[in-house]
Amino acid sequence: MKEAVTTREYYQKLYPYDQLVTWLTSQGHALERIEFAMEGRSADGAKIFKRYVVATSAASLRRQVGAFTGIRAFHIGGIYPEACDRKSAPTERMFSVDIDLTDYDFLTLTDASGEVSPALCDKAYPIAAFALFVLRHLLEHAFGFERILCCYSGRRGVHLHVMDQAALSLTNEGRSAVAAFLNICLTKDKKRAQSSVRRLANMYGLMDAVMDAFTRSVVGEMDLFGDSNKRLQFLDNLQLTHRSLDDLETDVVDKEDGPAAWAEIHSRVLNAGVPWFEERLQDTVLAYMWPRMDEKVSTAINHLVKAPFCAHASSRRVAIALPKASYTNWDPARAPSLDAWDKDAWQRAQEALAPRSAPEPEEEAISDVEDVVPRSIPRPQPPPRKLTFKRKRSPLVPDMAL
Repeated sequence: MKEAVTTREYYQKLYPYDQLVTWLTSQGHALERIEFAMEGRSADGAKIFKRYVVATSAASLRRQVGAFTGIRAFHIGGIYPEACDRKSAPTERMFSVDIDLTDYDFLTLTDASGEVSPALCDKAYPIAAFALFVLRHLLEHAFGFERILCCYSGRRGVHLHVMDQAALSLTNEGRSAVAAFLNICLTKDKKRAQSSVRRLANMYGLMDAVMDAFTRSVVGEMDLFGDSNKRLQFLDNLQLTHRSLDDLETDVVDKEDGPAAWAEIHSRVLNAGVPWFEERLQDTVLAYMWPRMDEKVSTAINHLVKAPFCAHASSRRVAIALPKASYTNWDPARAPSLDAWDKDAWQRAQEALAPRSAPEPEEEAISDVEDVVPRSIPRPQPPPRKLTFKRKRSPLVPDMAL
């Protein structure tokens, strides 16, 4: 029988500190150089947050996290020249990416009470999974990074962390350049991806995978076009005018289901006889599928990020690591939950952290999405240390200063 586990019991007895420390120190950094931060609640419900926590071993980290008042989670920060100290500044940090499904404006994720629904986030997980696929593909093939850990966030998204030394050493300017390279860049009206995103997708052999994932996952599994209003929104984003498309809106709404509506859009646009219409369709689909990153998480060396395997305070699910071979078809409902602890599922989840200090074998990358990507793609380039180009700031982070 599955029993509930308290948050404190989880952090005191079950959290995989040894595996985490092995991963964090895989590039030879002493653990005491890495900043940790604790997040908790007082007896009266007030938030408590403590930065610049220093741990010298896995046992030391376990002791401090488990003893923190009302512990809810702990975070990982930058790497300091010597021991972490509030009087100095970090000079290195793992490169992290945060994908939050609430940043995808076409998704409906709130329930009748206005709260983010775990069930609706679970249904939208294919969007987050495809973002991981794109990000990992670009980080591997554009920059040559190998030590990449992908994680479920515990409720409404995913996280990705890069532990290669070249990624750890990136300056803030270099991190901004990498983030700008990876992130969605929308048109002024926010209806489509800019053509630069399409060119990048084509350069790295991702465009077919984008269209395939949109068809199978978003239209198929998620049934986006099951709602006629979503069909009309897509056509509005498409913004195409042609005599052969005059009755497209009516025909699309009249279709019996979402896949039939998408098939009608796809066929009519491609058969209109206008070459650039296909690019417009791709740009529209890219706005749905390309990663929408919280760039602040990626760009600042002193930024904190929640540690892998933390338990989400609301959903009570554990933010487990996702193996490369399975994250595109993984079900978030399978994540270990403190409300119904499954020892076998927990043991399997911990095994995913094993590749933390070495690249995962290419032969393990087995998924339908991977099969769509051609092998002839550009050679990896070294990550930039300084921002050498200007790109329009992400509409999701309007106050970001490049």
